[in-house]
Amino acid sequence: MNNALTTIVNAIPSDRYFDSHYVIETLIRNHGDTYFHFLRASNQNTTALVHRDISALIQQFVPHLVTDTMSKSHSYNIREHATPCRLWKKV
Repeated sequence: MNNALTTIVNAIPSDRYFDSHYVIETLIRNHGDTYFHFLRASNQNTTALVHRDISALIQQFVPHLVTDTMSKSHSYNIREHATPCRLWKKV
């Protein structure tokens, strides 16, 4: 999972803002097997909780790859519902 997330974050240009929904959507599109294995191995019982765990993994990239803006974004999740999620800035 960390390799896939690193690949995704590294592909974002410096000084660009992105949110957890973007990372999760890109993970599903480009690293579907990794997402599926993470989902199956998770002890969580809802998609929202698994995605919260993925967001926590992104936090590990602070401060080397990303800055935590300490803000929320409002964007579409994988179920196409607009919901708040963590907002990041690529270093």
